[in-house]
Amino acid sequence: MTKVLFNTGLSESNAKKRDFILTACKKIKLTKDLDLLEVGIGNGRCGSFLANKFKSYDGFDPDEEYVELAKRSLSQSSKAKYVVGVAESIPFDKKYDVVLFAYSFHFTKFGKAWSEVINHLKDKGLVIVLEPDEFIKKWADPVLTEGAPEFDQKKLDLKKGQIRSAKQFLEIQPELKIIDSGSFDDTNYWILRK
Repeated sequence: MTKVLFNTGLSESNAKKRDFILTACKKIKLTKDLDLLEVGIGNGRCGSFLANKFKSYDGFDPDEEYVELAKRSLSQSSKAKYVVGVAESIPFDKKYDVVLFAYSFHFTKFGKAWSEVINHLKDKGLVIVLEPDEFIKKWADPVLTEGAPEFDQKKLDLKKGQIRSAKQFLEIQPELKIIDSGSFDDTNYWILRK
């Protein structure tokens, strides 16, 4: 299977994501005093430009190959710790100030993953969810991009359904309070507080 690899450098798009996440985290305290958990690290896009801004930065992904790629993307001085794991059984025995889903929530089993997140979130902690807008014209994976030679309508429909279901779950879940939501670029976001 071909992996979709995201830019781990500080591109304009990644700088915007970084700044958004850092601004959201400052709602509770300075990021250097925060423990952050990233759920679904992929090839390490967010950790590469965020890890050293936090007291600790742990992350996991169910795909072993992605975890290895993410580890290789880190600088020698990075604080990030990456392991293989799933959202429905978080592989760290720790509570976090911030839990980040960067384009990964729609891949989870929402209810079980949400329970795990709540169990690993400190009081007054934040959950930041970034999800792709279902109406993106050009996806990172060409299989989802209409007009690309590899385009697959069934896979695009499945992806859009996953995104819609994730959005619906986030909007109605009763455990955390939505303190901000909206969109920027091709991203929808929710910031929730315990």
